[in-house]
Amino acid sequence: MIFGRRRPDPSSRQGLLIRWLEWVATAEVPQCPVRDQDGRYGMLRQPDDVFFLAGNFGGLTRRKVTAPTGTPIHVPGLVYWNAFEGAAWLPEGAYAAVFLDDAPIPLDHVELDPLAVIRGTEGNPVTEGTGRTKVAAAALTGTFTPEPGRHEVVVEGRAGAGFSLQVTYQLDVH
Repeated sequence: MIFGRRRPDPSSRQGLLIRWLEWVATAEVPQCPVRDQDGRYGMLRQPDDVFFLAGNFGGLTRRKVTAPTGTPIHVPGLVYWNAFEGAAWLPEGAYAAVFLDDAPIPLDHVELDPLAVIRGTEGNPVTEGTGRTKVAAAALTGTFTPEPGRHEVVVEGRAGAGFSLQVTYQLDVH
């Protein structure tokens, strides 16, 4: 639920961001997809209608994952969330890009306003606790449906002084 209103359509830009945040927030701490160093947790708890990819908390990461043919892939190039102060925004000059086999994927600026209610597990990086928590978020996100075969997906983001991330996925689609 969006605080005070119903949740948006699950396939809308806001709906996908809420679902992505819950995908991260409901992971057991060692299986957090944002902390995943090689892709071993990237296929856990994936919904049937979309396949989520994740960035990282900074630095360089290489992952291997397999997604089902015909399933849209949704990935934030950069996402900020806040479960404590009631607002989230992308810093001035924030940059994000997602590439599929060197071709850029269009990204949308998505904000959760009003707040969304997100379920979480203890110690998760979104809500840091169990139960339901109001979360604000702002993100640059993209969705694409790759052809069957092996692909390279690169997620890049920069924000503020000194923060950058790059995740390179070997994405097998079949």
